[in-house]
Amino acid sequence: APGTRRRPAAAPRPARAPPFPALLFVAPQYNWGYPAALKNALDYLYVEWHDKPSTVLTYGTHGGGKAAKQLLDVMAGLHMRLLPEHIEAKIGDGDLDSAWQLVDIDVTLQPIRSQLSALDAQFCGATNPGDSRSLAEAE
Repeated sequence: APGTRRRPAAAPRPARAPPFPALLFVAPQYNWGYPAALKNALDYLYVEWHDKPSTVLTYGTHGGGKAAKQLLDVMAGLHMRLLPEHIEAKIGDGDLDSAWQLVDIDVTLQPIRSQLSALDAQFCGATNPGDSRSLAEAE
């Protein structure tokens, strides 16, 4: 029937998205964009994302800026409550072993540690207005 959504067999939809108070989407940049599976999830669970404080952490050899821009545009269109900042993590050949696994996560994340802390505070402020502690401090 017109207006009826059909889900592709290859993309089963869970009943609901997990009931998290905020969302950080972590995605690689593939060929100047983000993965199709993430777009599929965003489209099919759009009701669950509505008004959730959200942002992205993209990664790639140049940090994933093009993927971040595309994702943030889609997230705004889905009426998510975007945080003021997002993070782009650069991962180069020196960060990976011969099996394409991270050699040392601490070394890889070191250049963005202060951004991660700032993002932590933004998430805390968005989910607990008036509470200036970071999520790590609140635990």
